[in-house]
Amino acid sequence: MKESNFNIIELGIGIPFCGDSTTNKIKFSKKYLYTHDDERWDEKPNRHSFYKELVEMDLHSISHIDSLNHSACNRTGFNGIRYEGDPSTYGNGADAIPIIKGMALMLDFPKFLKTDYLKGDNEITVQLIKDCLHFQNVYIEDYKIILIRTGHVFFWNNKQYEQYFEKEVGLSVEAILWLAEKEIVAIGADNFAVESVPTKENIYSDFYPGHKKFMNEKGIYIMENLNFDTLSNRNINKFYFMAAPIRIKNASAALVNPVAIVI
Repeated sequence: MKESNFNIIELGIGIPFCGDSTTNKIKFSKKYLYTHDDERWDEKPNRHSFYKELVEMDLHSISHIDSLNHSACNRTGFNGIRYEGDPSTYGNGADAIPIIKGMALMLDFPKFLKTDYLKGDNEITVQLIKDCLHFQNVYIEDYKIILIRTGHVFFWNNKQYEQYFEKEVGLSVEAILWLAEKEIVAIGADNFAVESVPTKENIYSDFYPGHKKFMNEKGIYIMENLNFDTLSNRNINKFYFMAAPIRIKNASAALVNPVAIVI
């Protein structure tokens, strides 16, 4: 296939500032190990110099895949793996995350509902998913990767980070349980946690029920803080998706810049 026959659309978001974090909602700091102004280069041929920095950050603050060890119930995660003692011994870390690849379906709820982003205390229900599937004329069973567009990235793009991380409209418990039975391998969203936060009271769990069901019980990977606005603007909702994780051993997440490959 010639490169001219397809487009690659980046879906990731990165740290939105170059220095230390401007908000306590994003843990990020940077210091310079050396710059092109350092005197150490003065005697080098042609004053050949290098620039290098050290970054400290929360792996969950920008586009990433949650490792399965990120979530546990009673210190137990997927496949009964126990998480006790030294975190450096935890299994199911970022080094075990596969490349997430395959045909993906983006459910574009704002486009279906004719709004910029989902608002208020509403949740994405099973009926809303079915209505959106009908609107997009697709069948969810044809896809292993499901992506949820809420439009919530609007707050990130407008530097409203406190509002972005405070609460979000996402999947209801009913929708989480329904999707978890669809044999999907990964689910992603343009918000920070996939499920509605806070979650309405229910008999399953009102504390991050998506993480409990998808990760702890099903081993389904969760991808967070993505940006689907370009896809929506181009009326694209099905495509080949790829996200290659940065595999830090035992880490609770892997940074990614996923791409949609559109023919």
